[in-house]
Amino acid sequence: MYNRITIISLGVLIAACILPACGKKDAGCKLDSECPNGQICRNMKCEAAPAANEGQKEQADANADAAKNDAAKPEAKHTTPQQIDLASFGDNKNIKLDDLGLDIDYILTDTINLRDNTKLEIAPGVTIDMQSSSAGFDVGDDAALIVKGTADAPVIFKSTNSSVWTGLRFSSKNKDNALNYLQIQNADGEEHVIGLDFESRVAMDHVTLDGSSNDGIWVGGDAKFTKFTNNTIKNCKGYPLVLDSYAHLGMIGDGNQYENNKQFIRINPHVFDNVQNAVIKKQPIPLYLADGMNIQGESGVLTIEPGVELVFEHEKEAIINDSIQLKIEGTAENPVTMRGMNDEPNFWRGMRFESTRPSTISGLILSQTGNDEQPSLYIRNDANITLSNIVFKSTEHRCLEIGGEAKITNKGGLTFEKCGKGNIFDNRIEGDDDKKVLADLPVAAAE
Repeated sequence: MYNRITIISLGVLIAACILPACGKKDAGCKLDSECPNGQICRNMKCEAAPAANEGQKEQADANADAAKNDAAKPEAKHTTPQQIDLASFGDNKNIKLDDLGLDIDYILTDTINLRDNTKLEIAPGVTIDMQSSSAGFDVGDDAALIVKGTADAPVIFKSTNSSVWTGLRFSSKNKDNALNYLQIQNADGEEHVIGLDFESRVAMDHVTLDGSSNDGIWVGGDAKFTKFTNNTIKNCKGYPLVLDSYAHLGMIGDGNQYENNKQFIRINPHVFDNVQNAVIKKQPIPLYLADGMNIQGESGVLTIEPGVELVFEHEKEAIINDSIQLKIEGTAENPVTMRGMNDEPNFWRGMRFESTRPSTISGLILSQTGNDEQPSLYIRNDANITLSNIVFKSTEHRCLEIGGEAKITNKGGLTFEKCGKGNIFDNRIEGDDDKKVLADLPVAAAE
């Protein structure tokens, strides 16, 4: 028994003496458990453990280094186009499509319906492939589509599989709707590529619409362009722009181009009513008045600026009614032109001036009139109008007919190139009709 206890004690003593605490530092440590209490093993040496706050700092530094290393890692890149999830476009959401750096970033197979207050933002450089005839955008309620292309990184909507996609529809009154540096390729829709209806509001700048078997852009209802500048509409078999109101003309800004379409801006309505201070500006292509022009309003002013070209359909006419003050302000270099769609006499009826407000017609070319045996320009009985530098041509009827009580100031420059039944028929002259037919109108108005 004595010997056993002696042996065990001797073993404990020997084991204790091999630890660094016994002074054998060369042996070193491998684990904290091999060090005295309160010490840790570091670099094979037992050292005092750091204070608690120093340990936390070391851990925080280690975590920061790890986060920095993670941030330095390249972000995973998409290698194939991403399918746009239509289910993600719920109400009251803000959604963004970023540029994935691919030739085709996203694939769309159906219509994206934006409703309520949802906003979809499309970043510069994004290309979307429309892969079905129903693919497109329908923006309603108070939703917004915001296309943020740039000159260097335009947004592109196109189809790569010969699909004719539906285009863009706006019925949203949200003023954030904006299409900037957007390229729209081979879209058709049922009648047009971009449609604005109801009280929609859309800004369009540097939009290129290329290719359609229908019209390019249609604006109806009380819809408005909040901006329409520097856009190009080309290769449409229909009209580049179709407007359902004369008021929409005032929203067309500068820098727009129209190429290889039906080269007219079509205006559908016959009546231009409630005119206050309206201006018809020169456009790069003529204005086609499909149903004629009837200008109405109380004490309104209509100004037609130099270079405007108005084209009328068969049997239609231009009527200036009520108390409208008309100002046609053509010049020798940029006359205002009013003509028929076809270059033939008597194609459309001509102009009827039936307002009592003092008005002026200057620098006007009036041609292809006389349909229904109407004069090219008829001036009602109690009109007050100043005429100068008007060219009448290509009619088989009278060029100018003046009502009996009309007050005419002729400042000269009236030219009659072809008037089948006389240049002027002046009802202010008493006697038979043959006495009322004049070759020219005196500069001083007849009493």
